[in-house]
Amino acid sequence: MTFPSLGAANVKPGDVEAIAAAPELAAQGFGLRALGSIRRFVADPKSLMTRSWLGRLFGASPVARASQVLYRDAAAELAVADSVSSLGREWGVVHAIAVSADAAADSSRSRDDVSHVVAGPNGVFAVTTVNARGETVWVASSTFVHDGVRMPHLRDAEYNALRLSQQLYEVSGVRVEVVPVVVVANPRGLIINRAPRRVFVLAPGEVVGWVRSQPAALVEKEFTAITDAARALRARDAASSEAADASLDRFRAIRKSVGSARRARIAWVTLALVSGWALLVVVVLFHGAWL
Repeated sequence: MTFPSLGAANVKPGDVEAIAAAPELAAQGFGLRALGSIRRFVADPKSLMTRSWLGRLFGASPVARASQVLYRDAAAELAVADSVSSLGREWGVVHAIAVSADAAADSSRSRDDVSHVVAGPNGVFAVTTVNARGETVWVASSTFVHDGVRMPHLRDAEYNALRLSQQLYEVSGVRVEVVPVVVVANPRGLIINRAPRRVFVLAPGEVVGWVRSQPAALVEKEFTAITDAARALRARDAASSEAADASLDRFRAIRKSVGSARRARIAWVTLALVSGWALLVVVVLFHGAWL
């Protein structure tokens, strides 16, 4: 079985316009790169700033002001990754698979990445995270419009799922239909005018419930073999796989540090409010005693 190429010859003018407006896509070719914002944030030495002990004490954020937008994009991607990872022990989740063998072998080539492969009793799902970056996304049938620009994400997700189905069968010997899912992270609004026929478009908070609601499709032996096959496919691009894992671990640590800083700021604000209220009560009581 062969699948159609998604090379530059098949990209429509509107798609090229969108890619030109997004350097992180152009750098990887016409495909989306899994965990792209997380990788970029972690790789940029200017994304974090050095805090003094006083800054850490009072809860200064470690994220540089100029990197706040990229941090929010990366946090949205992490939320999707953590969401699918919370499905349960019976589910296998493999992050960041390049379904194009050429891209896996040559990092300079265009990439078509699946953000997360999820395999379990309810089926196998190829989850592609599209980061809306705070803009509106409009979907109607086979059309995906991001901030007024038509993008090829639905078509790519469907073709990637077809190719992944074939590759998983070749490795595991288990025939399975991989279901393409596009998760729109961090949108200002997600408007689904008409649902696509073969690709499911979801918000991050809908993923776990939707996956669990699907009818039973596989027995444990089958989805275990599929998960092992997905890991084997990921291992074709060992350097990228290791970089993805390292980026996820590093960003989770950064996210934890940002959370700690936020809690410190909240604690200081709460202390200030409580102290002010206590001081006001003392003043009122003291003033009343002199009347």
